[in-house]
Amino acid sequence: TPHITQTELQSLLNVPFGKNIFDLNLVEIKKQLRKHPWLLDANITRIFPDRVNIEVIEKKPVAVLSLGDLFFLDADGRQIAKIGSSDDVDFPVLSGFSKSQVEERKPILTAVDIIHLYKKNEFLQQWPLSEVHWQKQNGFVIFTKYHTFEIRLGQTGFYEKISR
Repeated sequence: TPHITQTELQSLLNVPFGKNIFDLNLVEIKKQLRKHPWLLDANITRIFPDRVNIEVIEKKPVAVLSLGDLFFLDADGRQIAKIGSSDDVDFPVLSGFSKSQVEERKPILTAVDIIHLYKKNEFLQQWPLSEVHWQKQNGFVIFTKYHTFEIRLGQTGFYEKISR
């Protein structure tokens, strides 16, 4: 996985080497793994006679949230983790949101929906989406990446406006 290392997972597990696999609580192990911000899910199985296999599924970022610092966001509009210097940040940026809007999540989910609507439109693929910005007076405004231009979407009717 690009964001979860084997060393990080092992430190979360805190299972002593050589422990009997029948003495391991797989539900508790999964609970410990979920503490990692990038972990979406994990499948844990016993392999007889003496092994445990752990397959992890990492969260997929869909956007970057600009809120003082930069954070990856998942498809549910939840912050995954703060962006590091070596992270790939080729995702649309969500900007203009207050902390209370982020906590409320509805405006963030609307912005994520706008990203999905934009990406589904085949005609718009020649102008990749760069940013979804919230303005109190204008609502949602999107910016394209190359040949930068601004598209004001307002606060409703996004599907129709993006289709046009």
